[in-house]
Amino acid sequence: MLKIIYTSNDEVLAQRIVSDLRAAGYPVEGAGVSSTRSQRDVLIAVLSPEAAADTALRQQLVAALDGGVPVIPVSARAAQIPPEIAHLPVVDYSTGDHFAGLRQAVDAALSSDPSGEPSGARAATRKRSNRRIGLLLGLLALVWFALGLYGVGVLGIQAPQQEYSLVDTAVAATQAYFINPELDRYGLFLPGSTDESANYEATLRAVPTVYRPMVAETATAVGAGTALATNDPRTATPVPNTSGH
Repeated sequence: MLKIIYTSNDEVLAQRIVSDLRAAGYPVEGAGVSSTRSQRDVLIAVLSPEAAADTALRQQLVAALDGGVPVIPVSARAAQIPPEIAHLPVVDYSTGDHFAGLRQAVDAALSSDPSGEPSGARAATRKRSNRRIGLLLGLLALVWFALGLYGVGVLGIQAPQQEYSLVDTAVAATQAYFINPELDRYGLFLPGSTDESANYEATLRAVPTVYRPMVAETATAVGAGTALATNDPRTATPVPNTSGH
């Protein structure tokens, strides 16, 4: 079904188009007969400066495009084409009767696959909607960031350090439960002299990769005089006897 929309200023041309289409055997429904449309319809929009400024006509255009209805713009008088349909070819009636061009456009629209992808205008509408949502989310993120700065800088809100320390302690204890037995075993091979320290790189290469950094740090700390923390008496660092016995 062909449907036509126009403003009162373009009624004469619109009625002539309807008569020409009906005379050529096309089923045409005039404006105001039905506001419902399906993808099997074709919408003919008669455009003019008044039509471009008409909010109701623009809303009908957007609704048709969002519903996947093919739109054929017909220029009654020179006017700026609404951006929603600026990508579509226009049948120009401003310089005379161009029914042949309109008929060709109608045939092409009627033969198109109604189950095809949405038109470029529909995609543009979605892009504008996505852009608005993105701007809104960006504004909300900026507001929350400003509130965070205010809370830390002005209100003095700080992280719960005691709670963090307890968590860190629990994490360290958990790690120690699994790692210390291995470190105790590799503690038997820590360098005990300058020569052993010089050749310790070869020993480190034999240590599994997951433990190698910790074994290397342990060797460095022990070499600097730090006592080796261990539960294994075989690798415990001797404590000097200061009692005189």
